[in-house]
Amino acid sequence: MKEPIRIVYLFHIYQPHWQTKEVLEENYNKFYLPLIKVLETRPEYKVTLNISASLTEQLARENKIDFFERVKALVKKGQIELVGSAAYHPLLPLIPEDEVIRQIELNNQINSKYFGEAWNPKGFFIPELAYSHEISKIVKDQGFEWMAIDQTSVVDNIDWGNQYIDENSGIKLLINNRIFFTMDEHKFAHNKYNVLISDGENQISEEANDIDWSLYIKKTEPDSEYIYLTGSEYLNEVENKKIEISTNKGNWQLKEEEKKISSYYHLWKNDSEPIHKHLWDLLFEVMTIVKNNSDDENYQLARTQLDKGLASCTWWWVDGRIYGYNPTAIEMGAYAVVDAIRSLKKLDKETKIKVEKSYYDLLFEVWKRHWENFSSK
Repeated sequence: MKEPIRIVYLFHIYQPHWQTKEVLEENYNKFYLPLIKVLETRPEYKVTLNISASLTEQLARENKIDFFERVKALVKKGQIELVGSAAYHPLLPLIPEDEVIRQIELNNQINSKYFGEAWNPKGFFIPELAYSHEISKIVKDQGFEWMAIDQTSVVDNIDWGNQYIDENSGIKLLINNRIFFTMDEHKFAHNKYNVLISDGENQISEEANDIDWSLYIKKTEPDSEYIYLTGSEYLNEVENKKIEISTNKGNWQLKEEEKKISSYYHLWKNDSEPIHKHLWDLLFEVMTIVKNNSDDENYQLARTQLDKGLASCTWWWVDGRIYGYNPTAIEMGAYAVVDAIRSLKKLDKETKIKVEKSYYDLLFEVWKRHWENFSSK
């Protein structure tokens, strides 16, 4: 008799804070709600789920209370395991430690408000699976038992039948298997345990009331039995085979050529990309100003805008290699950063004007590139 195929899904669902109601509603009806329906009608399925606080706030604003209640019910049944993350999806290795901790704490505060007792995360999802030794230590210090990373961040060959421990921090690792991004037809046939970490917005077949990857397994491995596990259940099953492992910087979209030049977060910090540099310079300038004005009566408002301005999407859309260059998304992301300065009442006008000039110089470069490359005339 064939060994059952054990499947560990970790789906990450997120929308940037500036997302339109139309796009949010489309994703809710096409992916988020159908995922819940799949789990409700297929009790054998289990999913580890990261819901970023940025998305949670938007769903609450649109009064999707039923979604929260249904997630809580599935957590109680053991079909969903919720994990921690950073509230507004920043690229954690590229921001200061105090900002990393703040984003983790905000994510906990916001999600615990809406998920109540169901919010008890043992695992942690790093946005973009952007790993560094420093981030691993912070996550461990914040009380998480395990964290998800990509196989590109692992030095040695992996046997998913083992439980791997980051020798740098001592935290357990849920390692994304890169075989799922290859052309190998029988992706699920090579390992007893199959760990697949992915965005959740493209994982559901509403027509089939199923998860796309589960449909794929049934098609390619029709004679196999399947057992679904949450991240914590999987790590508990391999508890007796602990191995410490070396890790490197990485992310789930890292390319070999980027590794060779030690550009481990290339999509967000390309040293030859002037718009990336301008965005980082603007962010850190504003960050310093906001922190130096903690006595301002509007400090909390400015601080909230700065929190949202850390969203990694702003930098991601500059690169453009996946879904194209998007000047509107870049502008909307940068707006939150400059709006933090606009919120401060006591800040002198010279500083405000200086930041505004930097912001509008950035917008000029962003839109200039767009029109130079895409204008028909």
